[in-house]
Amino acid sequence: MQADQLIDTTVGDIGPEPGVTYRLRLYGQDGTLALTVLSLTSTAYTWTTEDVDSGLAPGTLNTQVRVVLDAVRD
Repeated sequence: MQADQLIDTTVGDIGPEPGVTYRLRLYGQDGTLALTVLSLTSTAYTWTTEDVDSGLAPGTLNTQVRVVLDAVRD
């Protein structure tokens, strides 16, 4: 769908395309990979507070998170 036309950034959800899954990687504020989620088929994902060890002191939350999202085709 996206290969042959421009998509307005104000358009709502247009994915995922058939046969596409996503790999999501979340990095903590120190740059350490905190979570990898494979084979996502939805366009929504919730990372609940401190699902994984952030490497920070107890009771400390990340103030920033780097998100890397890759599309994977069959």
